[in-house]
Amino acid sequence: MTSDLLDEVYIRVRKYSKKIVPFIARVFITSAFIQDSVDIYKSIEYPSSFDIIRYFWYFYQCNIILSSLFCSMFIISNKMVAPCTICLTFFSFVSLLVYHNFTDAIIITRRFSVLGGLLLLMAKDIDNKKRHFSLGLQDVPMVTKGMYLQLAGRIMVTFLFITQLIGMNYKSNIILNIGIILLCAVAFVMIGIGYKVRYVSPLLCVGILLVNFFIYPYWKYSDPKMEKDIRFEFFQMLGISGSLLLLAFDGAGELSVDEKKKNY
Repeated sequence: MTSDLLDEVYIRVRKYSKKIVPFIARVFITSAFIQDSVDIYKSIEYPSSFDIIRYFWYFYQCNIILSSLFCSMFIISNKMVAPCTICLTFFSFVSLLVYHNFTDAIIITRRFSVLGGLLLLMAKDIDNKKRHFSLGLQDVPMVTKGMYLQLAGRIMVTFLFITQLIGMNYKSNIILNIGIILLCAVAFVMIGIGYKVRYVSPLLCVGILLVNFFIYPYWKYSDPKMEKDIRFEFFQMLGISGSLLLLAFDGAGELSVDEKKKNY
């Protein structure tokens, strides 16, 4: 009875928010990349002397800024989503190598969670194109790509919980730590296998947004370095909340326990 009521509420909410919720999710997901572009722009310097390496570095940074901004704008406007998500994913991996962030486990796992949102966007774009061109036919090859992309994106979003476990202070309250570990484990499994995702994702999304504004209020810091670090954390978490919002709206996809239960 409760499940039927929740399903009815979900259908009604989805019906009246089918444009605004995906738009907000796209804004949240791309906000991390827009913020990266702003940070690079603030630190960029035109070479004062002729040096091939400095000029190469300057043009590389300009390319990152423009590409990230244009791709983000296209994704927000729901245009050319697939190529733009590929571009942002490529630049994310390049940035991990260039800025030597590949040694920081927390940055890597959190970045993977954000990239999971990009894969969800790509899967949604492929699915929309499939519906547009299939003319009522169900067995279209493109659906396989969308299904596996959505599965990969859903699994990558769960890296958020790995980040939480890595960054925990295990010397603090033991009972609290055990509670957090159990919650992370349950959320990890439920989203990973695609079970009750439509109910779990919005709760996690709201929780992350609340934590974000209370734990990472970068606007309250006067020290520039501290403000930059906290701002980075804030927008990374905002991007992850966008991924969860997209999961809440679209569901877990074909390769999930939720979908299999419908077929039996």
